[in-house]
Amino acid sequence: MMDKELHKLRKTELLEVLFQIRKELDDMKAKNAVLEERLKSAEDVQSTLEEILAAVKPERQNEEQVDEKDG
Repeated sequence: MMDKELHKLRKTELLEVLFQIRKELDDMKAKNAVLEERLKSAEDVQSTLEEILAAVKPERQNEEQVDEKDG
């Protein structure tokens, strides 16, 4: 809303506007918390996958070296 429109509102209408803004803020905070948790979970999964890849990668390099010797 524009400032001029806000000045024309009565106190009860202003309170209703503030109530709606507060409700939207609370909703956004809740959504943000959910997204932060999902991001943390995704980061944990990525970290686990990187650990697995690091553990498997040396084995794959050894296999490739054996294949080169055989070939």
